[in-house]
Amino acid sequence: MSGWLLGKQRQMYLLAPLALVRAYALVSGLAPPVLRAAVMGTVYLAALALGRPSSVLPALALALPYQDRFREALAGEPGATASRWVAASRRFSSGIAVAVVVSAAATLATLPLVAFNFRQVPLSAVFVTVLSLPLQMVMLVGSAATALAGLLHPALGQAVGWLAWLPWAGQNALVALAPAPVISFRWAGAWAEGLVAAWYLVLAAAMLWPQGLGFLKSASGGVKALLARPSLASGGLPVSRGARWGFLALAVPLALIGGMLWARLLSGPDGRLHVYFLDVGQGDSILVVTPQGWQVVDGGPGTESAMRALAGPMSPWDRSLDLVVLTHLDADHARGLLAVLDRLRVGAVLAGVEDETSALLPQWRAAMSRSQAQLVLVAEGHRIVLEEWVYLEVLNPPAQPWRGTGSDRNNNGVVLRLEYWETSFLLTADIEAAAEGWLARSDPQGLASQVLKVAHHGSQTSTTDAFLRAVSPALAVISAGEANQYGHPHATVVSRLEAEGGPQQVVRTDQQAPWR
Repeated sequence: MSGWLLGKQRQMYLLAPLALVRAYALVSGLAPPVLRAAVMGTVYLAALALGRPSSVLPALALALPYQDRFREALAGEPGATASRWVAASRRFSSGIAVAVVVSAAATLATLPLVAFNFRQVPLSAVFVTVLSLPLQMVMLVGSAATALAGLLHPALGQAVGWLAWLPWAGQNALVALAPAPVISFRWAGAWAEGLVAAWYLVLAAAMLWPQGLGFLKSASGGVKALLARPSLASGGLPVSRGARWGFLALAVPLALIGGMLWARLLSGPDGRLHVYFLDVGQGDSILVVTPQGWQVVDGGPGTESAMRALAGPMSPWDRSLDLVVLTHLDADHARGLLAVLDRLRVGAVLAGVEDETSALLPQWRAAMSRSQAQLVLVAEGHRIVLEEWVYLEVLNPPAQPWRGTGSDRNNNGVVLRLEYWETSFLLTADIEAAAEGWLARSDPQGLASQVLKVAHHGSQTSTTDAFLRAVSPALAVISAGEANQYGHPHATVVSRLEAEGGPQQVVRTDQQAPWR
């Protein structure tokens, strides 16, 4: 339709499909397959705009514009003496060859995105894609039929839904049976983004060479010529000037919206796990940014402490949190979460033992009621799957809460072990010697973690020798306020931590910038 309205003499007709491709990718949640398709579509449209649809390196050249010619070349001329079966077999083999080329081209174009997001590239991707193409066609038709049938009656939609489910199940079985070897990209670190950018710069250079940037000159007069001549579009029908203005009024905002959405995307999560230990004074505030979302642990002592701390790592237009963790109802951990519940959209709140003696309990219940966040009560043994390969293991409080320890509120605090592949963080809230000793005796192997958030701001009542030996951290983080009245962290605890890992392996929020 874009080509019909605007003609194909200028590249303006490509503006609308480019905006729609990007907007659709963002609206659909940017799942890896959608992102792959969006990149492929963008590269193809760019190649058309540059007059280089047959360029090999953009990878879409063989996949889209010339696949019919390629199929004809492979099929050849069977000749008058060739049987019908010979001709059919040649056509079939040429179709398979074209499918292999299309899949290989798509894999080449999206290789850095797959490697960057998954840290591995399956060797059987082309093979599985070719075999699943017929199933994909049936799934598309079945899904459309299911949607239409569901509009008539839910029972009819459910019955027709088998048309989409059967090929879907077959594709899953095909993927499960496919060979498993992969090329690992786990070695790619923080500079992986540079590899992705370099890959697509090479593709862009291939499209521009040897034409160079001369296409800009021909495109510069596109809008003026488009609006000045209501004549026949190239290969199209007569279109009035008003219709052209109307189309531009739709396409330009779409392009701007698509650009803004992509700018927002680029400033969002980068596909890796980040853990921020934030400086909120004499309290705890930890923000966990998973590869695909936001989580927060603890809120700090002041009503504005958590919001001020989150203003740094969180995007200014991000007003939601997937999960808030209330370790216990001490003011230095919970008061800051009151503002979080009131100002941000919170999906769920994870909490342990409800402390009826806390002065903050009425305010906390009121804030929970206003936010309408889901409350999830946990104890040892709970496992929360944040997303693939990112887990929260609840180690404390025990199934039977602590009673009579002298500091039950602290010892019943929620202790979490955050796991991401081989990396782990132990977040210990304010537990003291009683809870630490129980954890060290009950599951010493399960405590081992690369990073330890030191319990109770480095108080002398925590970080016992047995507990520290069980955790054996490579890095210890102490959250404490500068020159606080409690003398945290205690010199004995600091010495113990430095003896375990060395002075350079102990960081403090009262002395250093927020650690991530």
